[in-house]
Amino acid sequence: MVAWQPGQAEMGSAMNVKATISKKKAIMDDWDFDANTLLNPEKLTIGSNKTAAWVCAICSHKWTTTIYHRATRETGCPNCLHSKRKNYNSTNSLTSSHPDIAINWHPTLNYSYIPEMFTKGSRFKANWKCVCCGYEWQQKINGYTGCKSCKHTQKLKYNNLADNHPKLMQEWNYSKNKTLNPNTILQSSILLASWICGVCNYEWEARISNRTKLGRGCPCCAGRVVIVGKNDLNTTAPQIAKEWNYKKNGDLSPVGVSKGQAKKVWWTCPNGHDYKAGIMHRSNGTNCPECNAGRQTSFAEQATFFYIKQLYPDAVNRFKADFLGRMELDIYIPSIKYAIEYDGEAWHNKNTLKREQRKYAICKNAGIKLIRLREEMPAIGSDIADVMFHADFLYKPNILAKVLSDILSLLNFSAAFLSFSNIFVIIELYYTFIHQYRFYLMITRLNSSHAFLSLIPSSSCFLIFFFFLLLFPS
Repeated sequence: MVAWQPGQAEMGSAMNVKATISKKKAIMDDWDFDANTLLNPEKLTIGSNKTAAWVCAICSHKWTTTIYHRATRETGCPNCLHSKRKNYNSTNSLTSSHPDIAINWHPTLNYSYIPEMFTKGSRFKANWKCVCCGYEWQQKINGYTGCKSCKHTQKLKYNNLADNHPKLMQEWNYSKNKTLNPNTILQSSILLASWICGVCNYEWEARISNRTKLGRGCPCCAGRVVIVGKNDLNTTAPQIAKEWNYKKNGDLSPVGVSKGQAKKVWWTCPNGHDYKAGIMHRSNGTNCPECNAGRQTSFAEQATFFYIKQLYPDAVNRFKADFLGRMELDIYIPSIKYAIEYDGEAWHNKNTLKREQRKYAICKNAGIKLIRLREEMPAIGSDIADVMFHADFLYKPNILAKVLSDILSLLNFSAAFLSFSNIFVIIELYYTFIHQYRFYLMITRLNSSHAFLSLIPSSSCFLIFFFFLLLFPS
């Protein structure tokens, strides 16, 4: 054995893996020059993964390990380490204090070390082998966490995809997921899987976690993907597609969009008026704003009137009076002198702002409190109403119901015309009734005969709605 000459730099606490091992005395003292004839320490760095031979300068024990392992972990001679540990006090050894850990001690990969030589707090990086499944891994004793393979198996027992999401398994594409087993995949997995819709038979790929955690369904049914002849606008809503403005919409056509998309496009009504509106809004009943002006009303407005009428039977829809001039109030309640204005998407423009400011000024002079309900846009100022409500997606029953409940709570302060102590707003339950009522009001308004509605007692509302449903079936 040839010992390294003193005078070289010692190993520092901050290890530079690019430094050559020839400058590290602690390493070169154990370098086996006879066995390492093909290795040149002048050219080998501390970060090298080459396996080298070593001979202990103290006990002459020989062993092999990688240069990186020897330099960074500073393990030294395993025989000397064993000598230090062979008389270890076994009363607090790993075997005594943690037999459940010691049982997984690898029988062949820990040199001649045994678990009796270490305590649970040791930083020795040992090799382990699970007695249950045979899985092998390396980990420090004080950081022992157990077999990952068994933990995964136990986790799968309660969190696998197949058992926790039986409905999703109905859309599992077995022919394309041959390499995936839903019984051995966690429900939170980010693996990409193939799916097939049970409704429209559309096939798509999506991450498992997106389906289980985010609840994402078929993109074709949701309208995110357009399939010609299946869910395009021309197929699902041909009457609306007939009003498509091909000139202003450029390359976009009804076969390239679905009725559930919020995208705004150009339309041409049967009367030749061009206007822009969202495809989704058209599908939910929004029509030409110019044709609607003064004679037609939105579903959200009539749903508001439907419930206001139950609370105050004297409420009037599209109220006109001399003091209003050529303007009108969407809903007016004479008994409490409150009015409600509904601003749909089509009325959100600068041209109507001054008109609404004038209307509010007239109401103030007449002692009328004005409530304004705005769709898709926030409140724009305090000079157009006393109270303002605003919400997106008012065409959705649950959102509209929440806003109407707030309005009814605001108005439910007078006992003089209180028909019900509690009015529960359930849009979906009376959706058809409100639609038929809306159509009826439009017809009667055109015939200028809607004044008799103020005479209808609120207790008879539901019978009348049923009567309208028979006359005007959807």
